[in-house]
Amino acid sequence: MPGLTRFAQRFSPEEERILNAFFTNTNGQVFALINMPETTKAAMIARYSRSRDLGLRQLFLKEFVRDSETGQYYNGLFEHIEALENASKFRIGGPRAEKLLEAVLAQYGDDSVKDPASASIAFEGIDQITAKGVEDARLAGYIEKSTRFVDFTNRLELDNEGFIIGTTNPKNGHFLYKEYPAVQASSVGNLYTHTMDLLFERVKELQTAVSKLLRTEIPLEEQMFTLTIRGRQVSVTYPEIMNLDGIDVENEQRKARNAYNTSINAKTFDLTRGVLPAATITNLGMHASFRSFDHSLKKMFASSYPPIVEAGESAYKELAILEGPLIKDVKDQHGAEEIQYLKNQHARLKALERRISANTSPITGEPVKLVHHDDPKEAEMRIAAATLFPYSQLSMPQLKALVRNETRAHEVIKAAVEGRKNRRHKPPRSFELSSTIFEHVGNFGIFRDLQRNRFVLQPRQDLTTIHGYDMPEAIIAAGMEGKFRDAMEASEALHKDMLIKTPEYAQAAVTLAHRLRWLATTDLREETWFLELRTGSQGHPDYRRLTQQRYRELNKRMPLLVNDTTMPFVDMNTYQLERLAAAFRTEQKLDKIKS
Repeated sequence: MPGLTRFAQRFSPEEERILNAFFTNTNGQVFALINMPETTKAAMIARYSRSRDLGLRQLFLKEFVRDSETGQYYNGLFEHIEALENASKFRIGGPRAEKLLEAVLAQYGDDSVKDPASASIAFEGIDQITAKGVEDARLAGYIEKSTRFVDFTNRLELDNEGFIIGTTNPKNGHFLYKEYPAVQASSVGNLYTHTMDLLFERVKELQTAVSKLLRTEIPLEEQMFTLTIRGRQVSVTYPEIMNLDGIDVENEQRKARNAYNTSINAKTFDLTRGVLPAATITNLGMHASFRSFDHSLKKMFASSYPPIVEAGESAYKELAILEGPLIKDVKDQHGAEEIQYLKNQHARLKALERRISANTSPITGEPVKLVHHDDPKEAEMRIAAATLFPYSQLSMPQLKALVRNETRAHEVIKAAVEGRKNRRHKPPRSFELSSTIFEHVGNFGIFRDLQRNRFVLQPRQDLTTIHGYDMPEAIIAAGMEGKFRDAMEASEALHKDMLIKTPEYAQAAVTLAHRLRWLATTDLREETWFLELRTGSQGHPDYRRLTQQRYRELNKRMPLLVNDTTMPFVDMNTYQLERLAAAFRTEQKLDKIKS
């Protein structure tokens, strides 16, 4: 059965009245959040990223305007909505504010006047490639539906008009992948639907086999749990909990079981998500200033991938409803010229690359290759001197001369990072004066996770199947190697066909397990944050291996700047059940909140 051409829910008249007070539309795939506290927006979008089937508006109706115990709408809700409906008729500042903004832009041409104004919007029913296109900007905040904690294999039931009714049984319904009208209308349409269904069915099969394997190889009874008893921490196995005094044994065992099941599920999703295609539907929340939206929308409009352009058009429409004067520059004469400039630039450079590389075949390359780094001695002196600079009256050349001695430079660098107790205690900004460039060849799932570090410049190449794919060892151990490889072959055959018949959509056929090439350019301060965060015990094993190798490469080339003193929270260990300790701590925190 086909996937989804749109992601929309049907609401009752009463529900629509509620939603119209807090969202810019009730049936579009892109909409803005209005008339709600920032805390509510943050909580709702965070919850959204872990929601299996609910859209943001459904989630709002279910969890944010109802009493959790009675299920009834909060008292005073409709009185509040009536007040909002009346208030919307009056716009503070009105035409005067709009004319003042136009005057400022006309006189000074300074887009910074848009920075104080911001908005939160949601993108629903977009594919993975579109999500990466939306997120390709530094100055914005994004939270996306997680492939690590959410099962994407549920089937959805649609009514005759294509609205989502809810989930249905495993044999019927529509999987969460994007149907593209242009692909469906082409000669590859039937093969596309057949292959997508196969991939999602295969993920479900893998989940069952891998979960069974994990529960056998990593049994609950052997796991350690840390409890606090009378102010003292005690680490015990699950069976030993029942022998402890001074605790509610049944409650602690319940929390341990919940943490274990959560961790097994997360690891199962980690190990099987590779078969999900780039056409997999996701949801995304975004918050940005209108200046950042201006920049992002122009990039989206210049994209060669039609769904990104469509998402940009929808976002522009909703932002114009909110604050038309702040966003109209995107489509005025200068905005249109900038978009066309970007399109021409992309087309020109793509044609030039094709001509230059016509007789050269791509090589797959190494997962981690350090292609540029500063001279270690020069970088050490520069950072040491710049570290002292704000506290001195000497010039930079004078300070560099004073720290030319390696012992003195080491003394300054050590003092700069002394006292760090966690990764949020960052080195001084002087560490930004040394940069590195890595080239990576890794699976799309890794890139998808690491792109969230937006201060790392990470240009990627198009998704492809030419570099092969990554298959977790657990797939082989679970006896599913053949089915995994069959899924990869089906994806590759579809991708090859789409490159000929619908080339602009061909990336959608590539799976999260297939490798791509990208660059990662950053400075040493951001690299410290990046490595300490992404080698953390809770991370996906694929990107943990990649970032651990990055640390080894830098430590080998720049040992004075990259070591266990400057980066003490880089974690080079391996773990059986990465999420268990964190999941148990979460259970304990939730228990305290409820009590």
